[in-house]
Amino acid sequence: MKKLLKLFILFMLIFFPFQISLVKSFQLPFIFRWIDEIFFLICLFFMAIMATYTGRIKNEIFILSLMFSLFVIYGMFSGIYNGNNFLITVAGIFDYLKYFIFIPAIGFFSFTENELKNFYRISIGLVIFTCLTSIIIIMCSWLGIAWPKFLGQIIAHRFGLPRPAPFYIHPNTLGLYSVIFFIIDFSLNPRLDSKKSLLLFGIFFSVSRMVYLSFIIGIYLLLVKSEIRNKAYYLMFMSFLGLAILMPVIIKMSWAEIVAERFYRGYVIKKSWEIWSDNPFPGVGPGMYGGVVSVEFKSPIYDKYHFSEYWYNFGLKTFHSLDQFWPQIMVELSLPGLAMFLMILFLLSGIAMKKYKLVQSDYAKKFSLGLMIIPIIIFFYLFGSGLNLSCLGTYAILYGVLLGAKKE
Repeated sequence: MKKLLKLFILFMLIFFPFQISLVKSFQLPFIFRWIDEIFFLICLFFMAIMATYTGRIKNEIFILSLMFSLFVIYGMFSGIYNGNNFLITVAGIFDYLKYFIFIPAIGFFSFTENELKNFYRISIGLVIFTCLTSIIIIMCSWLGIAWPKFLGQIIAHRFGLPRPAPFYIHPNTLGLYSVIFFIIDFSLNPRLDSKKSLLLFGIFFSVSRMVYLSFIIGIYLLLVKSEIRNKAYYLMFMSFLGLAILMPVIIKMSWAEIVAERFYRGYVIKKSWEIWSDNPFPGVGPGMYGGVVSVEFKSPIYDKYHFSEYWYNFGLKTFHSLDQFWPQIMVELSLPGLAMFLMILFLLSGIAMKKYKLVQSDYAKKFSLGLMIIPIIIFFYLFGSGLNLSCLGTYAILYGVLLGAKKE
């Protein structure tokens, strides 16, 4: 059974980054959009068998499972209170937790430290390979050379810079993957080597304000929390300082987009405030506003509150997101749901911090440091993105394997 679980983990680590692009590029059956959900159910099946067999559960797994259970209970209450369709309510709750629940489902099992290392090498190798593909696309574009279509495309230019989409992975997605693995890899090996240089390339050419902001915050926290005292420390500090100087310029150029109704995000904030004001407790219910479930099941909320057809087609219908997560959870689950979700992020960071302080293995200790910072990065990133981020699946799997890892 353990071998089968490892095969599933390996498959998902490879599949997660390319899931959406594979489905779109090769017109795969609709079921491939639900691979992560199917994998989650398989993990729960294995977890139930192990729990029945051993009768034991780790403290970290119990705490996370309890928090998830409270979130589910409140989500069900919100859906029932509003008289929403039961299936929509369940799907909406699942859409919030589908990646995070991988952590206790996988962490319940035991893994060796070498298995953790191997899973990590595969994951970062895929991201670096994708960054290399970005370089090929950009160089071919600048030289006027045609490149094979399967490698991807340049989807746009921003601030005069190309935004490559290798293998049709959105630049923002690759940028966030690069940030996450840069933080983890720098925790493990505080040197600016070739791997991290390629990851920096993926970050820079995402040309994403939220990716840049996430990188700045992540580097700052890493430098504060780590015990690095060599040249790499100062090199990374200078990188942080340079980006910090650039951020006010980027924010100033983007401020109108955030506050003005003539831009998508500005319109979404104002409309979300209107809906929440009418439904301050317990929200309109999960799956009813802002996420993929609300679009797939054609939520009546959009018609009831006269959500602009233009902005609906521009954003929700196109990429199934408000392009910002926090208005979605405020409208669907109100303040209690928002507080619970923030507590989940806090617990993930806190459990990793505990591992960092108590674990004996040097590798696991450094790995924990990187994982401790990621939830904070995600918190800020979600101000400019929906929650359906494939990198959360990769992060959750590695986190779960860390919880189950034992030094050999």
